[in-house]
Formats: sequence, structure tokens, C-alpha cells
Amino acid sequence: MLLRLRLIPSLIVFALLLVTLLAQDAVALSPHIRDGWMLGISYGYGRGKFSVFQGGEGDVANRLVTDWERGAVPQMRIGHVLVKNRLMLTFENRQWLQEQGIFVEDKIRVNIQTWTLALTYYPANPYSAAGGFYLQAGAGPANARVAVLEPAEPNPWGEQFEEIFVKNEGGTGYFAGLGYEFRIVSRVAAGAAVSFVSQSIGGDIFDDAVSWPATLTLNWYW
Repeated sequence: MLLRLRLIPSLIVFALLLVTLLAQDAVALSPHIRDGWMLGISYGYGRGKFSVFQGGEGDVANRLVTDWERGAVPQMRIGHVLVKNRLMLTFENRQWLQEQGIFVEDKIRVNIQTWTLALTYYPANPYSAAGGFYLQAGAGPANARVAVLEPAEPNPWGEQFEEIFVKNEGGTGYFAGLGYEFRIVSRVAAGAAVSFVSQSIGGDIFDDAVSWPATLTLNWYW
């Protein structure tokens, strides 16, 4: 298991490099026309850390900042073009997920996510090789969730742990990033993106969180 975890960053870096190399040829085959709606998903890896109040109830005297931890970063988005080939407004869900063992067999699971309204700017000529490049920034409500799980009897879905404690706390999140995509076909694009995400929670358990996601992307334009 430890070996597999250590391989994750290398595999993602390899995939990002592969996407970049493929883009150099594929982008010339189809221009980046953006003039309607877009639906997209992303998945990858990110390092994140967060600060918590060890005593609960926002006890500043016992504020603890974690180390940088590895986590999965699933993302979803839907958008509409405001200015053809130049500017898009999107509604996005961005997550950072991390799970690790505690005590003997129990686990703790942390999920920090943000729902954002974001602007995506495409600075280059859509008919050039640079047309797949874009910049993004957005903000919106955030949620930090922590759950403690203990072993349980397997169920039909294969889950062998059950939640014995759950806490959700709300706040505000922000992100900025950049990416590159190439057209697989005229209306479907694949690529890679990196971003910085910050959440301000200020709850009884969570204070704030930051992460650096690196993802592979798939977008459908229509």
C-alpha cells in the first residue's frame, strides 16, 4: 500500500507530460471553438494542509496546523461562454479528499470542497497551438467535513467501515489556476490543469485549508 501511494505522484506527472506531448500534434487538427455550453470533469492528486482547533469550539490557544498531506482531487463543472473564444463563466465543485488510519483499526476521513462561480479566460488565438491555454479564478461557499470510521460488517456495496462521528462546517473558498487542453474531436477536449485552492472555515474544528491540485481534465463543448 505504501509503495502504491508513493507511485501516485510519479504516475500523475507522467500523465501530465504525456497529455502535453499529445497536445502538440492533436491541437493542430481541430481549432478551439468555444461558443456555447461546456460540461467537464477532472481527477488527480494534490497536496493539502489545514488548521484545526484541538480542543474544539474554536479554541485558538490549541490551534494545530497539519503537515502537507496527499489527497485525491475530483472536480466537476458546467459553464457557458460569455465572449466567444475568450471568456467563460462556470459553476464548479472542487474537492480535496484524504483518509488515514488512527488508533488500531479506525480511520479518519477529511473532505474539503468548494462550490465556486469562476471565470475562465482564453488569451490565445483559438486556431493556433496556444489556443488550448487558459487561466481561471473563482470563489464561493466551502464545506469542511471530518468523519471517524470504525470496522463494520460488509454490506452489498463492499463498504466495511461505518461512520461513528461526522462534523460539517461551512465557510468560503477561493481558487486560481491555469491549464491546457487539446481537442480529441471537434467538441471534446482533454488536458491538464494545476491550481491553488484556499478555504476559510472558522468553525469549531476547522479554521482554514489550502491545497495544490494537479488534475487531468475532460471537457465537452456544445
